[in-house]
Amino acid sequence: MINHSPAFYRRIVSPVAMPGLYELEVAWAKAQELFQNQNYADAIRACIAYCNPKLCSKYGNAEQTAFDIPHGSAIIQVRIAAGKLSINAPFLALPVENRVALMRKIGEINFSELVLAQIEKKEDELSFVAELPFEACQPIIVYELFRSVCLGADYWDDEFTTHFAAQRLREPLINPHPESIIKSGWTIFTTLVQTAIENANEYEHNRKNPYAWDTIIICLQKLAYILNLQGKFGNGINDEINRLNNGYVDFNERIKSGKKFLQELQKLTYEQFSLEIFEGEVFVPSKYAARLENLQNNFDRPYELSKKEFTNGEFEACSLTIIQNYTGILYEFNLPAEVEGFICQALISSAEKPWKECAEILFTSLKNFMEADLLAKLATTPPAVLNGGEAVQNQLASLFADTSSLNKVLSSFSSLFK
Repeated sequence: MINHSPAFYRRIVSPVAMPGLYELEVAWAKAQELFQNQNYADAIRACIAYCNPKLCSKYGNAEQTAFDIPHGSAIIQVRIAAGKLSINAPFLALPVENRVALMRKIGEINFSELVLAQIEKKEDELSFVAELPFEACQPIIVYELFRSVCLGADYWDDEFTTHFAAQRLREPLINPHPESIIKSGWTIFTTLVQTAIENANEYEHNRKNPYAWDTIIICLQKLAYILNLQGKFGNGINDEINRLNNGYVDFNERIKSGKKFLQELQKLTYEQFSLEIFEGEVFVPSKYAARLENLQNNFDRPYELSKKEFTNGEFEACSLTIIQNYTGILYEFNLPAEVEGFICQALISSAEKPWKECAEILFTSLKNFMEADLLAKLATTPPAVLNGGEAVQNQLASLFADTSSLNKVLSSFSSLFK
Protein backbone atom coordinates (compact mmCIF):
# COMPACT_ATOMS: atom_id res chain seq x y z
CA MET A 1 0.00 0.00 0.00
CA ILE A 2 1.32 3.42 -0.98
CA ASN A 3 0.78 5.59 2.07
CA HIS A 4 2.57 8.84 1.21
CA SER A 5 3.01 11.29 -1.64
CA PRO A 6 5.93 11.15 -4.11
CA ALA A 7 9.13 13.18 -3.79
CA PHE A 8 9.64 16.47 -5.59
CA TYR A 9 12.82 18.38 -6.36
CA ARG A 10 13.42 21.92 -7.53
CA ARG A 11 14.78 22.05 -11.04
CA ILE A 12 18.54 21.80 -11.29
CA VAL A 13 18.71 22.77 -14.96
CA SER A 14 17.00 25.97 -16.02
CA PRO A 15 15.45 26.47 -19.46
CA VAL A 16 16.60 29.25 -21.75
CA ALA A 17 16.53 32.59 -19.96
CA MET A 18 13.56 34.69 -21.03
CA PRO A 19 12.59 38.31 -20.48
CA GLY A 20 10.03 39.00 -17.77
CA LEU A 21 6.35 38.47 -18.48
CA TYR A 22 5.62 42.18 -18.67
CA GLU A 23 8.50 42.77 -21.09
CA LEU A 24 7.24 39.91 -23.27
CA GLU A 25 3.74 41.35 -23.42
CA VAL A 26 5.00 44.84 -24.28
CA ALA A 27 7.20 43.38 -27.04
CA TRP A 28 4.25 41.42 -28.38
CA ALA A 29 2.00 44.48 -28.33
CA LYS A 30 4.63 46.37 -30.32
CA ALA A 31 4.70 43.66 -33.01
CA GLN A 32 0.91 43.74 -33.28
CA GLU A 33 0.79 47.51 -33.50
CA LEU A 34 3.40 47.54 -36.28
CA PHE A 35 1.43 44.96 -38.26
CA GLN A 36 -1.85 46.85 -37.80
CA ASN A 37 -0.12 50.00 -39.12
CA GLN A 38 1.08 47.94 -42.14
CA ASN A 39 4.74 48.25 -41.12
CA TYR A 40 5.10 44.61 -42.06
CA ALA A 41 8.89 44.29 -42.23
CA ASP A 42 9.28 45.98 -38.84
CA ALA A 43 6.55 43.76 -37.40
CA ILE A 44 8.51 40.66 -38.46
CA ARG A 45 11.67 42.06 -36.90
CA ALA A 46 9.68 42.76 -33.73
CA CYS A 47 8.65 39.08 -33.68
CA ILE A 48 12.32 38.08 -33.85
CA ALA A 49 13.08 40.48 -31.00
CA TYR A 50 10.16 39.03 -29.04
CA CYS A 51 11.83 35.61 -29.20
CA ASN A 52 15.09 37.13 -27.98
CA PRO A 53 15.90 40.88 -28.00
CA LYS A 54 19.57 40.22 -28.86
CA LEU A 55 18.93 38.18 -32.02
CA CYS A 56 18.46 41.07 -34.45
CA SER A 57 21.75 42.79 -33.70
CA LYS A 58 23.72 39.57 -33.21
CA TYR A 59 22.63 37.61 -36.28
CA GLY A 60 21.19 40.19 -38.71
CA ASN A 61 22.80 42.16 -41.52
CA ALA A 62 23.17 45.93 -41.42
CA GLU A 63 19.86 46.45 -43.26
CA GLN A 64 18.08 44.01 -40.92
CA THR A 65 16.67 42.11 -43.89
CA ALA A 66 18.66 38.88 -43.53
CA PHE A 67 19.16 36.84 -40.37
CA ASP A 68 21.02 33.56 -39.90
CA ILE A 69 20.00 32.45 -36.42
CA PRO A 70 21.27 29.20 -34.87
CA HIS A 71 18.88 26.82 -33.17
CA GLY A 72 20.27 23.46 -32.12
CA SER A 73 21.94 21.89 -35.13
CA ALA A 74 20.11 24.10 -37.66
CA ILE A 75 20.66 27.63 -38.92
CA ILE A 76 17.33 29.39 -39.42
CA GLN A 77 17.77 31.67 -42.44
CA VAL A 78 15.18 34.45 -42.30
CA ARG A 79 14.80 36.83 -45.25
CA ILE A 80 12.58 39.93 -45.29
CA ALA A 81 12.49 41.27 -48.82
CA ALA A 82 10.41 41.66 -51.99
CA GLY A 83 7.17 41.87 -50.03
CA LYS A 84 7.50 38.49 -48.36
CA LEU A 85 8.98 36.59 -45.45
CA SER A 86 11.08 33.59 -46.46
CA ILE A 87 12.53 30.95 -44.20
CA ASN A 88 15.04 28.28 -45.10
CA ALA A 89 16.58 26.02 -42.49
CA PRO A 90 18.95 23.34 -43.84
CA PHE A 91 19.43 20.75 -41.12
CA LEU A 92 20.40 17.32 -42.49
CA ALA A 93 22.33 15.64 -45.29
CA LEU A 94 20.60 12.69 -46.92
CA PRO A 95 22.16 9.32 -46.09
CA VAL A 96 23.64 7.11 -48.80
CA GLU A 97 21.30 4.31 -47.76
CA ASN A 98 17.73 4.53 -46.47
CA ARG A 99 16.95 7.43 -48.81
CA VAL A 100 13.68 6.01 -50.09
CA ALA A 101 12.46 5.15 -46.62
CA LEU A 102 13.46 8.58 -45.33
CA MET A 103 11.75 10.44 -48.18
CA ARG A 104 8.62 8.37 -47.62
CA LYS A 105 8.67 9.40 -43.97
CA ILE A 106 9.15 13.05 -44.92
CA GLY A 107 6.13 12.87 -47.23
CA GLU A 108 4.09 11.49 -44.36
CA ILE A 109 5.26 14.29 -42.04
CA ASN A 110 4.57 17.03 -44.59
CA PHE A 111 0.99 15.85 -45.18
CA SER A 112 0.02 14.89 -41.65
CA GLU A 113 2.01 16.93 -39.13
CA LEU A 114 3.37 20.13 -40.64
CA VAL A 115 1.15 23.13 -41.37
CA LEU A 116 3.32 26.21 -41.23
CA ALA A 117 6.38 24.85 -43.01
CA GLN A 118 7.44 21.87 -45.09
CA ILE A 119 10.55 19.71 -45.30
CA GLU A 120 12.07 19.89 -48.79
CA LYS A 121 14.92 18.07 -50.50
CA LYS A 122 17.44 20.40 -52.10
CA GLU A 123 20.09 18.37 -53.86
CA ASP A 124 21.38 16.16 -51.03
CA GLU A 125 20.15 18.31 -48.17
CA LEU A 126 16.91 18.49 -46.20
CA SER A 127 15.56 21.90 -45.26
CA PHE A 128 12.55 23.35 -43.53
CA VAL A 129 11.13 25.99 -45.85
CA ALA A 130 8.25 28.46 -45.73
CA GLU A 131 7.22 31.62 -47.52
CA LEU A 132 4.55 34.14 -46.61
CA PRO A 133 3.47 37.48 -48.18
CA PHE A 134 3.79 40.48 -45.91
CA GLU A 135 0.02 40.95 -45.70
CA ALA A 136 -0.33 37.51 -44.10
CA CYS A 137 2.49 38.04 -41.59
CA GLN A 138 0.35 38.53 -38.53
CA PRO A 139 2.61 38.27 -35.47
CA ILE A 140 0.86 35.12 -34.23
CA ILE A 141 1.46 33.46 -37.61
CA VAL A 142 5.10 34.58 -37.79
CA TYR A 143 5.82 33.42 -34.25
CA GLU A 144 4.24 30.01 -34.86
CA LEU A 145 6.14 29.73 -38.13
CA PHE A 146 9.45 30.37 -36.38
CA ARG A 147 8.46 27.97 -33.62
CA SER A 148 7.41 25.14 -35.93
CA VAL A 149 10.68 25.36 -37.89
CA CYS A 150 12.86 25.48 -34.76
CA LEU A 151 11.08 22.70 -32.91
CA GLY A 152 10.74 20.63 -36.06
CA ALA A 153 14.46 20.87 -36.84
CA ASP A 154 15.25 20.06 -33.20
CA TYR A 155 13.01 17.02 -33.15
CA TRP A 156 13.45 15.49 -36.59
CA ASP A 157 17.23 15.78 -36.76
CA ASP A 158 17.43 13.44 -33.76
CA GLU A 159 14.84 11.07 -35.23
CA PHE A 160 16.36 11.00 -38.72
CA THR A 161 19.94 10.57 -37.53
CA THR A 162 18.88 7.77 -35.17
CA HIS A 163 16.54 5.80 -37.45
CA PHE A 164 17.75 6.63 -40.99
CA ALA A 165 21.47 7.37 -40.50
CA ALA A 166 21.10 10.93 -41.84
CA GLN A 167 23.96 13.31 -41.05
CA ARG A 168 23.69 16.71 -39.39
CA LEU A 169 24.94 19.61 -41.50
CA ARG A 170 26.14 21.33 -38.36
CA GLU A 171 26.84 19.97 -34.94
CA PRO A 172 24.93 21.95 -32.31
CA LEU A 173 26.96 24.25 -30.11
CA ILE A 174 26.29 22.94 -26.63
CA ASN A 175 27.45 23.81 -23.16
CA PRO A 176 27.81 20.72 -20.95
CA HIS A 177 26.74 21.12 -17.36
CA PRO A 178 29.26 20.72 -14.53
CA GLU A 179 29.82 17.18 -13.32
CA SER A 180 28.14 18.05 -10.01
CA ILE A 181 24.90 18.95 -11.83
CA ILE A 182 25.04 15.77 -13.91
CA LYS A 183 25.57 13.60 -10.82
CA SER A 184 22.72 15.28 -8.96
CA GLY A 185 20.51 14.90 -12.01
CA TRP A 186 21.37 11.22 -12.29
CA THR A 187 20.37 10.62 -8.67
CA ILE A 188 17.06 12.40 -9.19
CA PHE A 189 16.48 10.63 -12.51
CA THR A 190 17.04 7.12 -11.19
CA THR A 191 15.05 7.75 -8.00
CA LEU A 192 12.01 9.16 -9.78
CA VAL A 193 11.94 6.45 -12.45
CA GLN A 194 12.39 3.57 -10.00
CA THR A 195 9.70 4.89 -7.65
CA ALA A 196 7.24 5.52 -10.48
CA ILE A 197 7.64 1.98 -11.83
CA GLU A 198 7.10 0.45 -8.38
CA ASN A 199 4.08 2.65 -7.62
CA ALA A 200 2.46 2.14 -11.03
CA ASN A 201 2.81 -1.63 -10.65
CA GLU A 202 1.23 -1.54 -7.21
CA TYR A 203 -1.66 0.65 -8.34
CA GLU A 204 -2.35 -1.70 -11.26
CA HIS A 205 -2.19 -4.71 -8.96
CA ASN A 206 -4.79 -3.06 -6.73
CA ARG A 207 -6.96 -2.15 -9.75
CA LYS A 208 -6.35 1.57 -9.33
CA ASN A 209 -5.41 2.18 -12.94
CA PRO A 210 -6.20 5.93 -12.92
CA TYR A 211 -3.67 6.31 -10.11
CA ALA A 212 -1.13 4.36 -12.19
CA TRP A 213 -1.68 6.80 -15.06
CA ASP A 214 -1.20 9.76 -12.69
CA THR A 215 2.01 8.23 -11.34
CA ILE A 216 3.55 7.71 -14.78
CA ILE A 217 2.75 11.13 -16.23
CA ILE A 218 3.74 12.93 -13.01
CA CYS A 219 7.15 11.22 -13.18
CA LEU A 220 7.71 12.20 -16.82
CA GLN A 221 6.59 15.79 -16.26
CA LYS A 222 8.96 16.06 -13.31
CA LEU A 223 11.88 14.67 -15.33
CA ALA A 224 11.28 17.16 -18.13
CA TYR A 225 10.90 20.10 -15.76
CA ILE A 226 13.67 19.33 -13.26
CA LEU A 227 16.33 18.13 -15.71
CA ASN A 228 15.39 19.76 -19.03
CA LEU A 229 16.71 16.71 -20.92
CA GLN A 230 17.64 17.27 -24.58
CA GLY A 231 18.16 15.02 -27.61
CA LYS A 232 16.33 11.78 -28.28
CA PHE A 233 15.55 11.09 -24.63
CA GLY A 234 14.03 14.53 -24.17
CA ASN A 235 12.02 13.97 -27.37
CA GLY A 236 11.00 10.55 -26.08
CA ILE A 237 9.65 12.00 -22.84
CA ASN A 238 7.62 14.60 -24.75
CA ASP A 239 6.26 11.93 -27.10
CA GLU A 240 5.25 9.68 -24.21
CA ILE A 241 3.50 12.52 -22.38
CA ASN A 242 1.53 13.26 -25.56
CA ARG A 243 0.68 9.57 -25.88
CA LEU A 244 -0.51 9.38 -22.28
CA ASN A 245 -2.80 12.35 -22.92
CA ASN A 246 -4.18 10.94 -26.18
CA GLY A 247 -7.83 10.18 -25.48
CA TYR A 248 -8.17 8.28 -28.77
CA VAL A 249 -5.94 5.49 -27.42
CA ASP A 250 -7.31 2.91 -25.00
CA PHE A 251 -6.61 4.03 -21.43
CA ASN A 252 -5.02 0.78 -20.28
CA GLU A 253 -2.86 0.68 -23.42
CA ARG A 254 -1.55 4.13 -22.53
CA ILE A 255 -0.61 2.90 -19.07
CA LYS A 256 1.11 -0.12 -20.59
CA SER A 257 3.05 2.10 -22.99
CA GLY A 258 4.02 4.51 -20.21
CA LYS A 259 5.33 1.71 -18.00
CA LYS A 260 7.32 0.28 -20.90
CA PHE A 261 8.86 3.69 -21.56
CA LEU A 262 9.83 4.09 -17.90
CA GLN A 263 11.49 0.68 -18.05
CA GLU A 264 13.46 1.83 -21.11
CA LEU A 265 14.59 4.91 -19.21
CA GLN A 266 15.65 2.66 -16.36
CA LYS A 267 18.11 0.94 -18.71
CA LEU A 268 20.01 4.14 -19.44
CA THR A 269 23.59 4.26 -18.26
CA TYR A 270 25.15 7.23 -16.54
CA GLU A 271 27.22 7.89 -19.67
CA GLN A 272 24.12 7.97 -21.89
CA PHE A 273 22.32 10.22 -19.44
CA SER A 274 25.23 12.66 -19.27
CA LEU A 275 25.03 13.21 -23.05
CA GLU A 276 21.41 14.35 -22.84
CA ILE A 277 21.72 17.02 -20.17
CA PHE A 278 23.19 20.19 -21.65
CA GLU A 279 22.39 23.73 -22.79
CA GLY A 280 22.25 24.63 -26.47
CA GLU A 281 21.59 27.66 -28.66
CA VAL A 282 17.91 28.49 -28.97
CA PHE A 283 15.97 30.81 -31.29
CA VAL A 284 12.42 29.99 -30.10
CA PRO A 285 11.90 28.33 -26.70
CA SER A 286 10.02 25.04 -26.75
CA LYS A 287 7.59 26.29 -24.10
CA TYR A 288 5.08 29.09 -24.39
CA ALA A 289 5.12 31.91 -21.89
CA ALA A 290 2.00 31.72 -19.73
CA ARG A 291 -0.16 34.65 -18.75
CA LEU A 292 -1.34 34.64 -15.17
CA GLU A 293 -5.06 34.82 -15.88
CA ASN A 294 -4.85 31.98 -18.41
CA LEU A 295 -3.10 29.81 -15.83
CA GLN A 296 -5.99 30.39 -13.46
CA ASN A 297 -8.43 29.34 -16.19
CA ASN A 298 -6.40 26.18 -16.84
CA PHE A 299 -6.96 25.12 -13.23
CA ASP A 300 -10.76 25.45 -13.35
CA ARG A 301 -11.58 21.77 -13.92
CA PRO A 302 -8.80 20.32 -11.70
CA TYR A 303 -9.93 22.66 -8.94
CA GLU A 304 -13.54 21.47 -9.09
CA LEU A 305 -12.45 17.81 -9.23
CA SER A 306 -9.98 18.13 -6.35
CA LYS A 307 -12.56 20.02 -4.28
CA LYS A 308 -14.99 17.12 -4.70
CA GLU A 309 -12.30 14.58 -3.84
CA PHE A 310 -11.13 16.52 -0.80
CA THR A 311 -14.68 16.99 0.50
CA ASN A 312 -15.32 13.25 0.12
CA GLY A 313 -12.16 12.38 2.04
CA GLU A 314 -10.47 10.93 -1.06
CA PHE A 315 -7.12 12.39 -0.07
CA GLU A 316 -4.91 10.23 -2.29
CA ALA A 317 -7.03 11.02 -5.35
CA CYS A 318 -7.10 14.72 -4.47
CA SER A 319 -3.32 14.82 -4.01
CA LEU A 320 -2.61 13.06 -7.32
CA THR A 321 -5.04 15.31 -9.18
CA ILE A 322 -3.32 18.48 -7.98
CA ILE A 323 0.23 17.12 -8.32
CA GLN A 324 -0.45 15.99 -11.88
CA ASN A 325 -1.81 19.41 -12.83
CA TYR A 326 0.88 21.37 -10.99
CA THR A 327 3.70 19.37 -12.60
CA GLY A 328 1.85 19.63 -15.91
CA ILE A 329 1.92 23.43 -15.76
CA LEU A 330 5.61 23.40 -14.84
CA TYR A 331 6.27 21.06 -17.77
CA GLU A 332 4.16 22.91 -20.32
CA PHE A 333 4.93 26.60 -19.81
CA ASN A 334 7.63 29.12 -19.01
CA LEU A 335 6.11 30.64 -15.89
CA PRO A 336 6.60 33.97 -14.17
CA ALA A 337 9.11 33.39 -11.39
CA GLU A 338 6.57 34.20 -8.68
CA VAL A 339 4.06 31.64 -9.96
CA GLU A 340 6.71 28.98 -10.48
CA GLY A 341 7.97 29.55 -6.95
CA PHE A 342 4.47 29.32 -5.52
CA ILE A 343 3.75 25.98 -7.24
CA CYS A 344 7.15 24.51 -6.39
CA GLN A 345 6.80 25.47 -2.75
CA ALA A 346 3.43 23.72 -2.57
CA LEU A 347 4.89 20.57 -4.16
CA ILE A 348 7.94 20.59 -1.89
CA SER A 349 5.88 21.18 1.26
CA SER A 350 3.54 18.31 0.40
CA ALA A 351 6.18 15.84 -0.83
CA GLU A 352 6.63 12.51 0.98
CA LYS A 353 3.76 13.26 3.35
CA PRO A 354 0.83 11.04 4.40
CA TRP A 355 -1.97 11.48 1.88
CA LYS A 356 -4.28 13.44 4.18
CA GLU A 357 -1.56 15.93 5.10
CA CYS A 358 -0.46 16.17 1.49
CA ALA A 359 -4.01 16.83 0.29
CA GLU A 360 -4.54 19.53 2.91
CA ILE A 361 -1.39 21.38 1.83
CA LEU A 362 -2.06 21.09 -1.88
CA PHE A 363 -5.78 21.85 -1.78
CA THR A 364 -5.18 24.91 0.39
CA SER A 365 -2.57 26.16 -2.09
CA LEU A 366 -4.86 25.58 -5.08
CA LYS A 367 -7.79 27.18 -3.27
CA ASN A 368 -5.65 30.25 -2.60
CA PHE A 369 -4.54 30.34 -6.20
CA MET A 370 -8.10 30.15 -7.51
CA GLU A 371 -10.12 32.11 -5.00
CA ALA A 372 -7.85 34.69 -3.44
CA ASP A 373 -6.49 37.74 -5.23
CA LEU A 374 -3.24 35.88 -5.51
CA LEU A 375 -2.45 36.96 -9.04
CA ALA A 376 -2.25 40.58 -7.99
CA LYS A 377 0.06 39.67 -5.12
CA LEU A 378 2.30 37.51 -7.31
CA ALA A 379 2.57 39.92 -10.22
CA THR A 380 5.54 42.23 -10.03
CA THR A 381 5.07 45.95 -10.59
CA PRO A 382 5.60 46.59 -14.30
CA PRO A 383 8.39 48.94 -15.34
CA ALA A 384 7.60 52.31 -16.79
CA VAL A 385 6.71 52.18 -20.48
CA LEU A 386 7.69 54.93 -22.85
CA ASN A 387 5.16 56.52 -25.22
CA GLY A 388 2.06 55.69 -23.25
CA GLY A 389 2.19 52.63 -21.06
CA GLU A 390 -1.59 52.38 -20.72
CA ALA A 391 -2.06 52.36 -24.48
CA VAL A 392 0.44 49.55 -24.83
CA GLN A 393 -1.15 47.53 -22.04
CA ASN A 394 -4.56 47.80 -23.71
CA GLN A 395 -3.12 46.05 -26.75
CA LEU A 396 -1.56 43.11 -24.92
CA ALA A 397 -1.83 39.94 -26.94
CA SER A 398 -3.67 36.82 -25.85
CA LEU A 399 -1.04 34.49 -27.37
CA PHE A 400 0.69 32.63 -24.55
CA ALA A 401 -1.42 29.89 -22.94
CA ASP A 402 -4.57 30.53 -24.98
CA THR A 403 -4.15 29.08 -28.47
CA SER A 404 -7.82 28.67 -29.41
CA SER A 405 -7.74 31.74 -31.63
CA LEU A 406 -4.52 30.53 -33.22
CA ASN A 407 -6.19 27.48 -34.75
CA LYS A 408 -8.81 29.67 -36.41
CA VAL A 409 -6.13 31.92 -37.86
CA LEU A 410 -4.09 28.96 -39.12
CA SER A 411 -7.06 27.43 -40.90
CA SER A 412 -7.60 30.71 -42.77
CA PHE A 413 -3.97 31.00 -43.84
CA SER A 414 -3.03 27.35 -44.43
CA SER A 415 -3.27 27.71 -48.22
CA LEU A 416 -0.58 30.39 -48.19
CA PHE A 417 2.16 28.08 -46.95
CA LYS A 418 4.36 26.03 -49.20
